[in-house]
Amino acid sequence: MATNKKGYFDKFKGYYVYIIKDLEDKIVYIGQTTNYYTRLANHKSRNVKTTKEFISKGNYIIQYLDVTKDIKTEQELLYLENVLIDLWEPPLNGQVNIIKDVDWLRMLELGSLLHSFGANWITYCKCLNGKIKKDKKIYLCNYSRKVIA
Repeated sequence: MATNKKGYFDKFKGYYVYIIKDLEDKIVYIGQTTNYYTRLANHKSRNVKTTKEFISKGNYIIQYLDVTKDIKTEQELLYLENVLIDLWEPPLNGQVNIIKDVDWLRMLELGSLLHSFGANWITYCKCLNGKIKKDKKIYLCNYSRKVIA
């Protein structure tokens, strides 16, 4: 990767959650990062063991959500990722994160924010038969969600 001249990559820093979907809109992987450009580029380049085989097939969509304004710490970001993993049960995610120093009231507040996130996912790239298209905003829709009783 290119060197960070004059803080170029600093503009991609913040708190982000991201999803990798198949072309049928099924979420296959959920992740979180503090630098979406680097992390998503690693997935796209097949440098992440968990998603390498799926990405190699050449038909996927990667979307991210900037939650920097709502998330205060990396622990909160990990919690948000856990909630999304529990909600959508993506097949490529393994164990969930271990959260330390939990403020349960704050966690409940973050859980309630999920409803406002729905229409704000931004497409990082869409790959059809190995051809990548970048940076078009599309929205999440019609996901089979786990019913929470």
